[in-house]
Amino acid sequence: MQSLSTMKKLFPGCLWVIQALFLAACSSDGSNTGSDYEALQKQLERPPEIPASPGQYQGDTDVAAGMPASQPEEKPDNPAVHFQQLDDKVTLISIDEPYARSWSMLVTALREEMFTVKDKDREKGIFYVTFEPGNDSGRKSGNDGGASFWEKLGNLLSYEDDAEGEYRVKLQQQGSHTEVTAEMLVDDVWDDDDNYIDVKANAKKMLAALYKVLRTLPAGH
Repeated sequence: MQSLSTMKKLFPGCLWVIQALFLAACSSDGSNTGSDYEALQKQLERPPEIPASPGQYQGDTDVAAGMPASQPEEKPDNPAVHFQQLDDKVTLISIDEPYARSWSMLVTALREEMFTVKDKDREKGIFYVTFEPGNDSGRKSGNDGGASFWEKLGNLLSYEDDAEGEYRVKLQQQGSHTEVTAEMLVDDVWDDDDNYIDVKANAKKMLAALYKVLRTLPAGH
């Protein structure tokens, strides 16, 4: 009887020890309760942080501090337009497009302020144009993206006043491409002050100015 009484007194203490061991076992095998479980859940919901290298784009933020913002790419020159000097007498613009599209390109290019179209004949492929090289303040062609090319053309870069005048611009299809030529229209090669008018050199300058506009038109215009 005394042994049974002693066991009854010890039972509540044993029960507490068993409960403590059970909780310790749950904690050691990865189980979590209460606040520990909530903390672990929040940690799992948060994506891992990946350090970004200098200048690397991060989310919806701007480029990393100290790195310049990206600039829009400049449009390349139209690869279908070429300026050609065949010999001392022949200068032309070659367009790798059929006649109809080349005509449309010329119409657009001749809207620049340095050109004034007096008359045109689509069937004959002819424009009658007044060229005013000093009247280029409103040009839409923008900057001289091909300056290195123009350096090769030498004095064609400077549109001198003696190139001002009337011209006949002619289009002619040659196979898969169209050729554009220009001729200065004068009654006499000597002006009123007895100065010689170099009509061929002036026509070359006029074509150079026209080419500079044509090459800025988008491909497939």
